[in-house]
Amino acid sequence: MSASIDKLEEFLQFLRFAGVGGLGTITDVSVLNLLRFALGQPVLLSNTISISVAIVQNYTLHRYWTFANHEKSEVSSQLAKFTITSLIGLGLSNLMLQPLVSLWVRVVLEFMGPIALMDPLSTNLGKLTSIAIVLAWNYTATRLWTFRAQP
Repeated sequence: MSASIDKLEEFLQFLRFAGVGGLGTITDVSVLNLLRFALGQPVLLSNTISISVAIVQNYTLHRYWTFANHEKSEVSSQLAKFTITSLIGLGLSNLMLQPLVSLWVRVVLEFMGPIALMDPLSTNLGKLTSIAIVLAWNYTATRLWTFRAQP
């Protein structure tokens, strides 16, 4: 019985993680688009700032909701772990973003031909693809290191 309760709690925790991640994704993509297309900033600078904003939001929600029943270490220690984990995710995202945007440009051109909104479409598709890839890293590192459950 205890094993099935543990599995249920792990599943519910993943759903909370995904919900926070969904909100973080909305924040991340919104800030990226604001900086990139409303203010004309370069894509990697926009991506770095947008992820940074989402990191602060996600840390707060994870600490007090997703992983509320886990280790309550000193905020500075936990925040440092979360920041390291998130910066690695940011690095992965920045490494992937430009090649993914280029890939999506080729895909859109292949299937739709040249379109007026090519830059926003390919940038957002590249961003969403990188988010999906980095999700696996972020969840694993956050669960097993930043907010690891105490025995």
